[in-house]
Amino acid sequence: MEAGNIRNIAHELSPTLRMQLDSCTRCGLCVKWCPAVEELGDLALSPAKKITLLRKVPKSNLKEDFIEEAKRAFYSCTVCGACSAVCGSLIDTPELWERIREGLVEQGIGPYGKQKGFLTRIKSKYNPYDGDPNARLDWLPKDVEVAKKADVGLFVGCTQSYRQQKYASLTAKLLQKLGIKFTLLGNDEWCCGSPLLRTGQTEIIQDLVKHNVDAFKERGVKRVIYTCAGCFRTSLIDWPKYYEVPFEVIHITQFLAELVNRNYFKIYANKLAPLEKVVTYHDPCHLGRHIGNIYDAPRTVLNAIPKLKLVEMERSKETARCCGAGGGVKAGIPDLASKMAIKRLKDAVSTGAPTLVTSCPFCLTNLKDALNEAKMDLDILDLTELIANQLGIK
Repeated sequence: MEAGNIRNIAHELSPTLRMQLDSCTRCGLCVKWCPAVEELGDLALSPAKKITLLRKVPKSNLKEDFIEEAKRAFYSCTVCGACSAVCGSLIDTPELWERIREGLVEQGIGPYGKQKGFLTRIKSKYNPYDGDPNARLDWLPKDVEVAKKADVGLFVGCTQSYRQQKYASLTAKLLQKLGIKFTLLGNDEWCCGSPLLRTGQTEIIQDLVKHNVDAFKERGVKRVIYTCAGCFRTSLIDWPKYYEVPFEVIHITQFLAELVNRNYFKIYANKLAPLEKVVTYHDPCHLGRHIGNIYDAPRTVLNAIPKLKLVEMERSKETARCCGAGGGVKAGIPDLASKMAIKRLKDAVSTGAPTLVTSCPFCLTNLKDALNEAKMDLDILDLTELIANQLGIK
């Protein structure tokens, strides 16, 4: 594509985002919170500089050096939302960055690196891992009963279906142990669309959303539980933009917190076994800053385990450091994702807790990969895994 033919992306934003773009005062408060700037030491990657970059774009005749600068600036971002959390002008930076990426993709400038394979694989096999669509349910234990129709549905997501099957299995066993009748989409489950939305590749999003929503409607669900923070965020925030969602969307941490508050564990599973362990908790960006309120639920669940002690990292909840996997960075710039993850692992180690718990399969993957690289002495557990084990589920 010739540089002179590229449109001015900033001029095509919604009125709300254009107003937010203009509201940036370039105060620099966001800079110290940006994980990309922290790791790469390049202020050109900071939120304020990216907004300045957009402001100076001419209406036409863009130069090639600008294109390369824009690609690097916008695709080095994990879209973690840390800048939005501290922004005095209340700019919704995750939405802004994703709309900019969408504009870049439409004009042939993005996506970045291995992110380019997402669309092809999801188009052909309905998942970003190139997994066999007919093997999506291979993780399901034979002794778990799945209803054809139920009020409760379980959306497993691509990562647990193909890469972390152990956790999908534990979740299904846990629901059955607690007497929760549930249904699955099984091999009919398609990618939620998060990898495409986060990288600006929105071409088939409506088809993905409609398929999944209609499949759950056929099964009569009133509430769908999500084990993946990314799938949950996508279904809660993005799906309704493309298609009506007639059921409640809830993350597994919220669901488990509800059960704790209703003494459900004591009723259906005697009680959670004591665990003399000190843990710290990592807040996934898609559960925290992107949603804005899922900080208490996982802590409610952890505090329900007798004798377990939760200690907080210095940066937690709204100011939690990103694990580094989000926004397509894990696929597009894996070395950067690894550096960010190691920084987060150091945060955990500094608490003195021997165990790090989180509630996102993508965070889990990136943190575990980095742990192997850094060779730190730290256990990393999924919250659902921890609860299942305390109920004797293996």
